[in-house]
Amino acid sequence: MSTQQVTFQECNTQFAKVFDRVLKNHEVISVYKEPEQGIVILDAKEYSSLVETLYLLSNPANRDRLLRRDFATSTRSSKRNRC
Repeated sequence: MSTQQVTFQECNTQFAKVFDRVLKNHEVISVYKEPEQGIVILDAKEYSSLVETLYLLSNPANRDRLLRRDFATSTRSSKRNRC
């Protein structure tokens, strides 16, 4: 997932193009007005996925369980690839 930067002016005049880029290319667009003023535009499915991941990892017990499962899966996968 790459992040592209556009100015507020560019986003304002070409919003339909920016919208299509986000949806078709799965781009994340950073829109800035001034150095400290900016927003990020991303696909709603990507956003939902990020929020769900943050929620799942916010509980220490759940995070540890998920990380152990991920580690076990990657370990099994690397053992199969050595054969």
